[in-house]
Amino acid sequence: MTRPAPRGRPPLFTPAQQAVFLREVAAGVNHDKAAATAGISARTVRHHAQHHADFAEALAVAKAVGRDVSTPHDASRYRYLGCRCEPCTADATRQRVERRRRQKHRRPDAKIVQLPTAQDPPPLKAVV
Repeated sequence: MTRPAPRGRPPLFTPAQQAVFLREVAAGVNHDKAAATAGISARTVRHHAQHHADFAEALAVAKAVGRDVSTPHDASRYRYLGCRCEPCTADATRQRVERRRRQKHRRPDAKIVQLPTAQDPPPLKAVV
């Protein structure tokens, strides 16, 4: 006996596309580019992650792996991703010390000059 043809709408995000997408994210590619590589829209990925817990979990793991691959260990990773490894902490400390040193040694006698803007009225001419 032959199997009847499947009924209903075919899935938009097939398991093969999911594998391609997750592989790209794990390599450090952002969601939009990874979705384009998989041949789907980023909106489809977000929708699928909201409604399928197993895919959302796999996406979280791929993001963590991709973050380690694509983001160098420096002060921005310390600030924005909360990484507290030794290279990130050392770079953030070095940048903070340099920033504070520059603020401390700013010239106190420097004057701020107000430049005329386009909204200032033209100077008045004396009528003789």
